Amino acid sequence: MASGVVTALYGLSQNFGWDPIGPGEDFARNFASFWNPIFFGSFLLMASFATIAVALEARRSGQNAVFAASTLALGIELAGLWASESRGPLLGVAAGVLTFGVIGAIWLNRKTFVTAVGVVVAGLVIALVISLIPDGDAGAVSRNLEDLGDIFDNEQATSIGRRVTIWEGALELAGSWERSPAESTLRHAMRPIFGLGPDMYFYSYPLSVDNDPTQDGLFFAHVHNYPMQVLLEMGLLGLTSFLALALLVVYAALAVLRAEKGAGREGGLIAIFMAALLAALVGRAVEQMSGVANVGDLLTFWAIAGLVIALAVMSRLSAVETIPERSARARLLEVYPLTLRW
Repeated sequence: MASGVVTALYGLSQNFGWDPIGPGEDFARNFASFWNPIFFGSFLLMASFATIAVALEARRSGQNAVFAASTLALGIELAGLWASESRGPLLGVAAGVLTFGVIGAIWLNRKTFVTAVGVVVAGLVIALVISLIPDGDAGAVSRNLEDLGDIFDNEQATSIGRRVTIWEGALELAGSWERSPAESTLRHAMRPIFGLGPDMYFYSYPLSVDNDPTQDGLFFAHVHNYPMQVLLEMGLLGLTSFLALALLVVYAALAVLRAEKGAGREGGLIAIFMAALLAALVGRAVEQMSGVANVGDLLTFWAIAGLVIALAVMSRLSAVETIPERSARARLLEVYPLTLRW
């Protein structure tokens, strides 16, 4: 939450025409320290859900000052996300909020769910107020709602239409697995399993695509689709491993939410943070269907996945420590004597 606020404030300072470190005030779309608005927006996407979790836990534990500060922090982060003008992260936040709403309605108690709705609404209002402040004199024309009509225009380098062109070339490459220089038949046959290698998509893509990939003088170093990028660079083995790990993390999160509700702890710390982190992962997944993964946001993604596993372990330990009946504890001690006594 804290890093998200600092990052958002830096991006907003660029939006209002002041950058004490770099030339960020000269650009229409703000990028903070990420040097790319997409990376900036993707990071704030995940930070915003951590902020929602902090606000809900503060409200539950009666820390009113922390609750107010975290709600304000959410508004700042959402304002920074809007200033990035990155459509993928904005869509990811919408998908994450929808996911959090579904999770909250099913696995969180009513009080926590209503508080979550209030926090999100308050954050949106704060973001709207900040966004209405006149910004600095940017060096280019900013995006607005009228630009939504150009999202499928393949003449625009950042449009979904151009993304489709990149995906078509990537799929063609996945069928040929061409590399330069030419390699032996055996090594070429192994390419679908192990891929082209890290960062090798940039060099192989122009070899197989039929249409000109440089219509605007641009070479695309990324597929703008993370699973497809993993497939091309790490092959079927890498893609299968990644998907299996991601699905197991989601399964663990859902299992914990069910267990917490069954134990009557659907408004506790573990349930709150698990719901928020799962929503962040879903939002991130939606954003990465047309986004670009970078170290700055991949680190946060894997940290969130690790926190899900940590919360799953905490939930299991809590289930052992809060058994109400002595007879039930005695039966468990008969089955797991060494583990529980330790």
